[in-house]
Amino acid sequence: MFGQGSLDKEVWFEEAKRAYEEFSNKRGRRGSGLGTFDELEEQAVEAGDRLARFLIENSISAQSTDFDPPEECDCPRCGKPAKRKGEAPDTRELQAKPGAIAFKRQAYYCASCRRFFFQRTSNSI
Repeated sequence: MFGQGSLDKEVWFEEAKRAYEEFSNKRGRRGSGLGTFDELEEQAVEAGDRLARFLIENSISAQSTDFDPPEECDCPRCGKPAKRKGEAPDTRELQAKPGAIAFKRQAYYCASCRRFFFQRTSNSI
């Protein structure tokens, strides 16, 4: 999981540099031959997907940590009060086009519905 709660340009440049170096190292291990076009394309797509996951996870993490989650909130299903589940947010994972995206989000439990849910903020995913 990349997400650390901010999307800083310098951190992005460092991640892009790591992706470039990883791509270059794979290419360099092949010697003077480039390999097949399919191999080159696959390695380039892997590097791009890594950077896409980085951007998505850091953007979501920044949103998730921008607010102080309340102790209670209304259940989206029944409207009754639901309590925050624990002090720390839970890690959630979604399958996205560039691969699995992991981020933290505060979970709540509704005693009436007997369901857990993640509270939506005004700018949440």
